Amino acid sequence: MKIKTLALSALFIAALAGRLQAAADVKLKLVYDGRNHEYSAPPITLIINGRPADGLKMPPIIMDGSTLVPARDVFEQLGASVSWNAEAQAVEVTKAERVISLKINETQARVDGAAVSMSIPPKIINDKTMIPLRFVADNLGFLVNWDGERRAVYIDDVSDVSALGDKSDLAKEDAPPPAPASADLAPKDASAGEIKAETHPDANITGLQTPGVTDNTYKIIADGPVSKVTKNLLGDNRMYIDIYGAALLLGTSGSPIENDPNVISVRVAQNQTSPEKIVRAVFELRGGTEYYISLSEDRKIITVGFSHANPVLGADNAEPAAPAPLPSYPQVSGVLSHIGYDYENRRVYIEKTSGLSAADLAENDDYLSLRYELTLPGDFSAYFGQGRYAIGDSYLSGVTIEARGGKTVVTMNEARILAYNLSEDERNIYVKPVLPKEKYPRIVVIDPGHGAEAPGTMGNGLIEREVNLDVAQRLHSLIESGGKIKVYSTRLTDVNPGLEERGVFGTNYGDLFVSIHNNYAEVSPGVANTEVRGTETYYYPHDNDNTIGISSEAAAGIMQTALVSGLGSYDRQVRTNSYVVLMKAQVPAVLCELGFFSNPEEAAKLASSEYRDKCAAALYDGILKIFAQYSPRR
Repeated sequence: MKIKTLALSALFIAALAGRLQAAADVKLKLVYDGRNHEYSAPPITLIINGRPADGLKMPPIIMDGSTLVPARDVFEQLGASVSWNAEAQAVEVTKAERVISLKINETQARVDGAAVSMSIPPKIINDKTMIPLRFVADNLGFLVNWDGERRAVYIDDVSDVSALGDKSDLAKEDAPPPAPASADLAPKDASAGEIKAETHPDANITGLQTPGVTDNTYKIIADGPVSKVTKNLLGDNRMYIDIYGAALLLGTSGSPIENDPNVISVRVAQNQTSPEKIVRAVFELRGGTEYYISLSEDRKIITVGFSHANPVLGADNAEPAAPAPLPSYPQVSGVLSHIGYDYENRRVYIEKTSGLSAADLAENDDYLSLRYELTLPGDFSAYFGQGRYAIGDSYLSGVTIEARGGKTVVTMNEARILAYNLSEDERNIYVKPVLPKEKYPRIVVIDPGHGAEAPGTMGNGLIEREVNLDVAQRLHSLIESGGKIKVYSTRLTDVNPGLEERGVFGTNYGDLFVSIHNNYAEVSPGVANTEVRGTETYYYPHDNDNTIGISSEAAAGIMQTALVSGLGSYDRQVRTNSYVVLMKAQVPAVLCELGFFSNPEEAAKLASSEYRDKCAAALYDGILKIFAQYSPRR
C-alpha cells in the first residue's frame, strides 16, 4: 500500500497524474565535479504541504537512487532557513532548534553537531546547491513519501495538529472507510481519568509499537519517565496525545494501519521544541471506537488500548506466540510489526507471512555505503509497517523497513562492512550479521587506482582512473561468477578514496590486496616516450611477510607471470616501491601496472573492450594462482 499524506481532491489527483504521465523526459546538461553530464529522466513533481512547489530554479533530479533538490528553493518553502558558507563549502539548514550542516561532496553530515552518514553527498550542480531531500527532510521532522507511479515526492510539515487538518486521507483506497462521525458513532474515551503530571528531566520518545508485536495495544516508548501526558478528541474521529518534556529521537513518522477495527492511521511528530518540548501522536480512529490511555508505573510506556478485539490476533482471539526476545525499550521509529532484533543472539528476526521464506529474499550488499538490503517479493507494508528500528551495537546502527517500487525492502544499516548468514525456522527468518573473515575463507580486495579529482595518467585519449575502474569492474564480475573467492572493491564508481584508506580497507576486509594501475613514460617533461612498453608488478616488504601465509614479493611474482602470459606483454619484472597503498596493507599486496598510455600500440589495446577483458582475465588467473599457494593466516 502506498502512503499518501495529502487530502487532495480526486479531481486534482487525476489531473496531476495525467500531467505527469504525459510529461516527456527532462533532458538537462549538468555541470558538477568539474565535468559535463547528460541527464535524462521522467520529471519529478514536488508537493509541499499539499501544493506543487513553485519557483524552483533547478528541478529535482535522481542521482544514485536518491532525490537531490535545490536547498534554498525547497526548504525555505517549508519554513527552514538556509545559509551558505563559501569558505567551508557547506550549506546549513535550520528549522526550530535543529541544525543540519552538509559539506559539498562529503557523505558525512552534522545534525545538531553529531556526525551522521548519508547515502549520497550534496553537490554544486549548474551553480545550484543540491542536497539529498529525504535525509534533510527526515532530520528536520518532515514527513516524506514517494509515489513511484506518479514520480511525485510529498513533503508534509506535521509539526502541529492544524497542519494535519486537511490531510487525514492516508491511503484509504485499500482500507475500509471510517464510519461517519455522528454523535452515537463518535469514538469514546474510556480512560480511568487524567494522567497525573510529575516533574522529570526531558525524555526521548524512541518508538511506537503496534498490535502484533506485543498485544492488542499501541505503545509509545520513552527512554526515561515522562512528565506530562494529555489527550484530546477532535470532531473528525482524530485523537491526539501530547507528551510534554519529550523529544522525538528518530524522526517524524506516519503510516496507515490495515486490518485494525479501531485505528486507520497513526502519525508521530515533534509538535514543538520551545518553550517546552512536546511530541504529538495523532490516531485517526474508526467510528464507535472505545479507547483508553494509560501510563506505566515507571512512566516510560504510554499505552493506547481498545475495548474491541483486534482481528490480527486471530479469529478465536488467541494471543499470538511470543516474539523473539526484544530489549526492554527498543528504539522504534515509525509503525512496525512482526520484525525486531534479538540482542542475545545478535540477529534480526522477520516473522513469516503468506508463505514467505528465506529463499524469497533478494540480497543486495551495498557495502561501500554500509547498507545490506533484503527485498521481499511484494509490498508487505500492511504486515510489517514502515519505519526504523534502532539497534546501536558494534555491528548494526539500525534496521529500516520501507516500501519501494511495490516491494518491501529491509535494510541493515551497518556500523562496518559485514557479511550475513540467513536461516529460518517455521515461524521466523533470521538475518545474522558476521564479520566477512568469519564467513569467507578467502577474500580479495580490488583497488582501482585514482578516481574523481585524481585522474592519474593520461595519454592517447585514455584517462587512467576510467581504465582502471573499467578493468576492475570486469575483474570483480569474473571473481563473483567464479564463486571461489569473495571480492570487495575500494571503489565501484568514480570516487577517490584516500591512499591510506585503501590500504587499511585491504587489511580489514581482505586476505589479498590487488591495486590496478596503468603507466606513462616521458623522455622529458611533457614529451611522451613512445618506445617504453610492458607490464610490471610492485610490492612492498613488510615485517609480517613470513607470518601471513605468503609474502607480498612472492604474490607479486605469481601475479606478474600471470599478467605477462595472459596479455602477451613485455615483461618489465617485479619491482619494489614504497607506495602508500602497499605500505598500509598488512596483507599480501601487489600493485599492477598493466601497460603504458604513452605507447601508441599499448594505448590502442587498452582502449579496446576485448583487451580490457584480457586484463581482467589475467588478473583473475593471478589471484587464483596466488590463493592456490596461499592459505590465509588470520
